[in-house]
Amino acid sequence: MEWNTRLENNRHAWKIGLCENVRISLQNNGKKNSKPIIQLDMQGNFIAEFESISQASRQLNLSHTGISCVLKDDYSQTGGFKFILKGISNNYR
Repeated sequence: MEWNTRLENNRHAWKIGLCENVRISLQNNGKKNSKPIIQLDMQGNFIAEFESISQASRQLNLSHTGISCVLKDDYSQTGGFKFILKGISNNYR
């Protein structure tokens, strides 16, 4: 047994295949769990489509958490907008 830094330990885990989920995520450019979302106005009219919550959050300067809560129906809106997952419900609310 020997002392290793966190970096050395992570490299070793990667090399022997213990970090398969990280490898898959990196192969997909970190978009493993990204889901496209649709931005709607308060009347339910289409405004824009985004590749992910993160992209919408950055471009609209809105909280990632707020958008996520709207998608889970915890909030009715955030920043004056509604959001839905693309393909889940084409009936805009």
